[in-house]
Amino acid sequence: MAKLSLWKNEKLSNDFRYFDRIALETLQVGGVDLYIHKYAGAANANVASTEATLPNYTNQTAQNIGDLLFQETPNRVYEPDIYKLRGHYNASDIDLALTQFGLMINNGVLYITVHTKNMVDTIGRKIMAGDVIELPNMKDFYALDDTIPVALKRFYVVQDASRPANGYSPTWWNHLWRLKTIPMTDSQEFSDILDQPVTDATGNTIVIDGNVLTYGNIESSGDLYANINAAIVADAEYNVPESGYATEPLWQPLFVDGDPKKGTLPVGSSPQQKWTGYLVNGKHVMNGYPVTSGTSFPPNANDGDYFIRQDYFPARMYRKSGNVWQYVETENRTKLTNGTGKTQRDGFINNSNTFINSSGNTEPVLQNLSNLFRVDKGGNANT
Repeated sequence: MAKLSLWKNEKLSNDFRYFDRIALETLQVGGVDLYIHKYAGAANANVASTEATLPNYTNQTAQNIGDLLFQETPNRVYEPDIYKLRGHYNASDIDLALTQFGLMINNGVLYITVHTKNMVDTIGRKIMAGDVIELPNMKDFYALDDTIPVALKRFYVVQDASRPANGYSPTWWNHLWRLKTIPMTDSQEFSDILDQPVTDATGNTIVIDGNVLTYGNIESSGDLYANINAAIVADAEYNVPESGYATEPLWQPLFVDGDPKKGTLPVGSSPQQKWTGYLVNGKHVMNGYPVTSGTSFPPNANDGDYFIRQDYFPARMYRKSGNVWQYVETENRTKLTNGTGKTQRDGFINNSNTFINSSGNTEPVLQNLSNLFRVDKGGNANT
């Protein structure tokens, strides 16, 4: 009599089929529907590219990588069809993770289990990192913003996928596929999903104030964070309106003899500020003396008067001494708002100008740091 053994070197044995049907039936009875947004690959397929790190793929496939330099795909394409599967996950409350340093909140990560064969038969392949899962049972019908006309959907992005330990049957073959998912954010990668218009119960597109409502409009918190950031910047500019150091409240002698404002200057000297340092020169005169400004010197100025020429870039301060307007300093204390100052932060870091590259195309001067490492297909640097 032959020895009994559940292990068969053939996967599709009768024992395997029996346990596979039991596993699928378990998910069908006790599982929940999952709507799968299938990741189709990088958006730069069949798009002409002159950069070696942004390849031009001939076929659209999920195995394509959009950016070979950073090993990521920021521009993704998702199939328009949505697939329905049955899956299972353990619901959990929001708890504090006390096993690591600090108080960390354990929430957001869902481990979802699906049937392997049913998954491949339905969507054509295994679920992989980058796929998006919509959980219909997590819809929020009671949003805090009562102007939203539809329920808030919940999307989760697959971060990792593997065979779970509880998916092995007594035949030593696995029947399940385990997904690690996190909540989807409103980012560039998922614009193909979030830019879809929202429809009502009759299938009509919802329009609010003349604009088509999209899932990105109601799922994103980008506007909220932008308003918070603008408020923080406005408060920072109120407390620190200019760069550098304010030295105008400090009393200081300007000349070695005579009155600081009306005294006689030594021959060949100019009225320079005594304070030195990083960005200390501004539009204020030391010791609180008055100063006027304009694009040309006033004809009726008195000796000792200060005047700022605003037609210079940056502006320059002068002092009237006899028939001569003597140069005092250049204004380098400027506002911290982007685009309003005259420092390297505005002229270089936040440069809004454009230039013509070697291929004759117009590009912004402000470039991502990653572009410094890019080369074209001829091996030349991207300049």
